[in-house]
Amino acid sequence: MAVIGAEAAQKLVQFFQNERLYIPRGADALRCARNRLITGEYDAGGTTAATLALKYHLTERQVRTILNKMPEPASRQPAFDFGE
Repeated sequence: MAVIGAEAAQKLVQFFQNERLYIPRGADALRCARNRLITGEYDAGGTTAATLALKYHLTERQVRTILNKMPEPASRQPAFDFGE
């Protein structure tokens, strides 16, 4: 209740009386945002996976996994050749 306040909590209880209410923590969204930051910093150059691991409190292996899973920026992707 401290996060949203007693009045707002009471309104939620009244509105969703006998229903289960799932409130996501947002961990997935935060993880995706962190991964985009890591990829962006790495792609900008001047930093290593080891440096990013220290900065984001991850292992170097975790950073490399993130870098390998994220889509490549447009500048690194091959252009399509439609034979024109």
